[in-house]
Amino acid sequence: MKSSEIFFVTGISTDVGKTIFSAILANALQANYWKPVQCGNLDASDSVLITNLIPRAKAIPSSYNFSCAQSPHAASKLENKTISLAFIREQKLIGPTVIEGAGGALVPLNETEDVIDIATAFKAEVIIVVKYYLGCINHTLLTISELKNRHLRIKGLVFNGIPNEESKKIVLQRSQLPCLLDIQQEDGFSIETIERYSLLLKERLNELP
Repeated sequence: MKSSEIFFVTGISTDVGKTIFSAILANALQANYWKPVQCGNLDASDSVLITNLIPRAKAIPSSYNFSCAQSPHAASKLENKTISLAFIREQKLIGPTVIEGAGGALVPLNETEDVIDIATAFKAEVIIVVKYYLGCINHTLLTISELKNRHLRIKGLVFNGIPNEESKKIVLQRSQLPCLLDIQQEDGFSIETIERYSLLLKERLNELP
């Protein structure tokens, strides 16, 4: 693991488990956590959740915080602001860092730029979180196709929720990407649960070239 390694966590949609996986990854790598754009309840933001689950984690303050739970471009308009990728790029990242996107890869930041452009800006390796639901195969393969078209490096896939082996099998076959972790349907996530998954993830990452 290089000290400068940066991972960008995206999902095939919203509410697919990006934040929980980001906590697992940050814990496994002892990395910093950063969500550049936060939309929604700021008192219970993803950064707050991360620091509750990983007390030793350093959460880098978001570049933008909006109280409305909408797409970043829409939430920013409600507050008469415009999100600037150039401003986000000014953040200095020191050491291993986990960057969490907002929603899916093509969620717009503004009129011309998307969330996934943050990964490009920081030359981050992307991990895609896949939640099992009807339609997840299509959404996953479309996301992978878009990232490859943008020449982004994809580290692998994380599957989340009640397992569907047929969905997982066809996605891995079509994409030829590795599965980094299977997150089961849990009653809740505690510090101990995060630690258990972190150990599994570390073993898997050590197996990869």
